[in-house]
Amino acid sequence: MDDANLKALYKKAYIFYLMKSYDESINILEYLNKLIVSDEVLLLAARVSLLLGDYENGMNYYELSLDRDIFNYENYTNEIIFFGEEKWKYVSQDYLKFYRYSIDLCDLLLEKYDDVDTKLWKSYMFYLLNDYEESLKLSDNIFPLISDNLLVYFLKAENLLKLKRYEESVKFSEKGLDLDSSNILLIQTKAKVLYFLKEYEESLYCFNKVNGIGENDEAYLFIAKVNMACDDWHKALWNIDKSICGWKEFYDNLKKEYSEIYYRANYFDLFWHKSLILFKLERFDDANDIIDCLIEKEESAKNYCLKAKILYEMGDYENALMFVNKALDLKPDCRDAIQLKENLINSS
Repeated sequence: MDDANLKALYKKAYIFYLMKSYDESINILEYLNKLIVSDEVLLLAARVSLLLGDYENGMNYYELSLDRDIFNYENYTNEIIFFGEEKWKYVSQDYLKFYRYSIDLCDLLLEKYDDVDTKLWKSYMFYLLNDYEESLKLSDNIFPLISDNLLVYFLKAENLLKLKRYEESVKFSEKGLDLDSSNILLIQTKAKVLYFLKEYEESLYCFNKVNGIGENDEAYLFIAKVNMACDDWHKALWNIDKSICGWKEFYDNLKKEYSEIYYRANYFDLFWHKSLILFKLERFDDANDIIDCLIEKEESAKNYCLKAKILYEMGDYENALMFVNKALDLKPDCRDAIQLKENLINSS
């Protein structure tokens, strides 16, 4: 088969890949692999195999690519990045599996090359997998080699934040900001840490700086939380609505068939906070309408407990007790529910 026909076949396989017709794509790619040794064919066959859930063949193709006499580092690392993109958590239920694929591809590469950038990416993948201890360990190991890299400062600060080592997290946020004072990720990490340290004024300053660079829904959510901590419920309502608007804009821009994953992950937390704020503002009917919608989507102690509080304030003690009991069935040590149940018993 001449070069023109081989290229046409590869193009056809790639079009099937883009159309997500992975079975048709892999059939052509497997045929091409018998005819030619090509980095493009090997890597696309590897990617499609993993997307089909065929881990063994996928990794075999990647190993073949690594074992070639002329190894294309950039093409291979593009595969590591492809499976490690943060966007997967918004568009695929398999995102955790994809992050693990990215780690496995890092390990294959690290068997042959002691590459600090690959180690840094691997640390980032463990962070996305919520394995903060492992991510921190990796970033600690490579930090002396790339102490001018902002991503390593971000990973160390974020991992320390997640591990509730707040003072250390602030330190690395500030060291990173010494390199680039406008880095939005580091400013936001510092702002979150200051919130948890209850340094609300400085936290607000940092979050406002974040929104001055580029507004985002997480910053407004935390500003609302700061307002709540300071009992400024009217400002909290304004900021939670700004957060919801930012989230909705992002959600609407996602492809419709994928957006439910991101939608569910963010909807509950934002609107639960809005319901709580409305409750504190004594807008009980509005708070109740929102919490009812949340309960339809997710049974949780958190939702049941807030519902019970709203009903208690509305004077519906019988139903309040029912929802308190539901909360305690799911979380027997829920302090708010325990206290509310005592209040209900005393009221009766």
